[in-house]
Amino acid sequence: MTRAAPAPSFLFPPKRRINVRREIRKRSPSPIQPFINRLALTPTTDAVGAAAARFHADYSLYLLALERTLRLAAVETAYRHGPHYSRKYHVKFTASEAKLARRRALLARFGDLDFYSVIMFSRALLDDVAGLSASFLMRERTTPSFRSFARQKRFFLELSTGYGRHEGYAAYIRSRTDWFDVLKRVRDDFVVHPQASFLRFGLVGDKGRSDVGALFVPRKSTVRPDGSLSEVGLTTVGLSDAIDTFLEWFGEYALTSIGESTPGVV
Repeated sequence: MTRAAPAPSFLFPPKRRINVRREIRKRSPSPIQPFINRLALTPTTDAVGAAAARFHADYSLYLLALERTLRLAAVETAYRHGPHYSRKYHVKFTASEAKLARRRALLARFGDLDFYSVIMFSRALLDDVAGLSASFLMRERTTPSFRSFARQKRFFLELSTGYGRHEGYAAYIRSRTDWFDVLKRVRDDFVVHPQASFLRFGLVGDKGRSDVGALFVPRKSTVRPDGSLSEVGLTTVGLSDAIDTFLEWFGEYALTSIGESTPGVV
């Protein structure tokens, strides 16, 4: 089975107001924690247990990086709609603007580190999720990768038939994880393994809708073989919203699947 439409090139969030504390609170604990709690009571393999431990560690670091990035986003957005114009037109800062400018300078020192950490740990925790899927997919006649989310997705895309009782899982991975393709391209082509010279443009949210991100543009812009643009971009909120939605779905699917395959577990 193959994708009919070109791969997406941008991962931006719907417009909504962002409150940093609320954003972090709603993600802690992780959406798959009920599944992991059930998994602890279920006979399973060492590999699945190790994947659960890795997910806990990677998700904790992802949340820390996300919180720091969202705090910078709130300050950066406020700065761009206030002190930025005072500086641009050579107007003396007010006391509140000077305080905001100092806070921005402090947080911005770690801005790239935190933004790239969100990207790296997002990718890591998705590989952990691939490992956790072994808890209900390992008994199938053919199995995908349990070490790499990218290879697992490729396995389901290349299947020429349905995937039995777990076709629902396969169909979701095939058709509702286009956001992962954006994350993969940013991480692989512009952060870890850049193959060519490129420009990076910072992205800042609208007033009241704090967000930061980046647009990556190769100096030689082309259309890729899959029909997508060579430019690619994402924002912190756009990425974290997509991961949230996926983890909520995965947690519910996995919880139901191990309950069905393990008699006596309630």
